[in-house]
Amino acid sequence: MKRIAFAVAFVALVLVSGCVSIGLEQELNKDGTSLVTEEIDLSGFISAASEMGNDSSTSASDFEEMALEACEPFQDDPETECTYSLQDYTLTVSKEITPEEGGYTFTQEADFPNVKYVFQTDQLPKIDVNLELGGEAGGEAEDMEEETIRFTDSDAPQTAASMKMMSVDITYTIIMPGEITEARNGIINDEGEAVYDVLDLMEEKQTIKVTSEESDPIGALCGPAFVLLAILGASLFSVSRE
Repeated sequence: MKRIAFAVAFVALVLVSGCVSIGLEQELNKDGTSLVTEEIDLSGFISAASEMGNDSSTSASDFEEMALEACEPFQDDPETECTYSLQDYTLTVSKEITPEEGGYTFTQEADFPNVKYVFQTDQLPKIDVNLELGGEAGGEAEDMEEETIRFTDSDAPQTAASMKMMSVDITYTIIMPGEITEARNGIINDEGEAVYDVLDLMEEKQTIKVTSEESDPIGALCGPAFVLLAILGASLFSVSRE
């Protein structure tokens, strides 16, 4: 059995198995913390393994066992939720993280009468998920260390090209407070989310910057107050002249 130590930002799983679809969604809070949800879709891998006549270790019947093993480390972790679906062969893990844990920056600044939020990163956030895939039962285990995908690494373009050749795709969706006004090197979808093709970012060695804005409640109150003060001041000036 080959043991794939897969962090959200770890390429070992996709390089070994191929036919894997990974979706990441990161929802930012106003204080900079965020909820990261990773979904690993193994339906393509299961289908490909079955068509190639692989042994039962890569068959659909073993998916539940693999998923249970992957979720086991999170049973005593109240901050992490791990679920799986036997219908579509997906494994989903969600966790609250801080900027320091996720390797990103999040800033907030006043832009009267609005508040502007800026999210920036050059890597994927990390959630540790262990999966056992492929190989022959009783075979020698292969241990792989965690790595972080940095979009600007010198070997990022080559890694991305290899993943694409193996029918791998990684989508990274970012949800911001307020309305997103800019998604540098990505797109803004109909739901107002910033969406990135991670392999495209790696091929071009590009980083992520997402900007959003929302009305500042204090600013919204200050605006009418300034107008009222101006009117009151003008009135007092007029009365004093009389």
